Amino acid sequence: MSVSVGMLILAGVAGIYVDDISKKYPDGKEWPIFHADNVLDIDRNYYIVPDIYRERVQIYTMDLVFLNAWKVPSLGGAFKISKNSNDSFFVHVYRSKTTYLYSVSGDLMGRYKGRYHEAVKSGVSIDLNRSIIYWWLNNVWLSYHLIIFTMFFIYRNKKNES
Repeated sequence: MSVSVGMLILAGVAGIYVDDISKKYPDGKEWPIFHADNVLDIDRNYYIVPDIYRERVQIYTMDLVFLNAWKVPSLGGAFKISKNSNDSFFVHVYRSKTTYLYSVSGDLMGRYKGRYHEAVKSGVSIDLNRSIIYWWLNNVWLSYHLIIFTMFFIYRNKKNES
């Protein structure tokens, strides 16, 4: 039992540190996302998936096959995405009040300082159905609760042994 309790604590602690590690994740690699809101559907060719917590944008085909990803200069704050044309989209960064224009291949096509669209309403919600093993890595609060639950479990078992 002590091995399983240790594994639970390790999983919780790892989930907390993975959140920081994920922000340094390299461009071009997929970070597992299970559910995404405000996803853009670009002319029935691509899904543009914003990952605000990791400050990334990920591009998928309509069959949810990963194509590309890169970091967005959001300065640790919120950002929204909106359509521009067939193969490009805007990233509206709240903190810097800047709008970036990207192609779906990840090329920065323009930068507009002082332009932030507060009322941007974008996209749909999708489930990417990635492996369940990564689920707890996507939510740091789940990791905290896993540690608290494990500590409570240890305390309760110690109390019952006395």
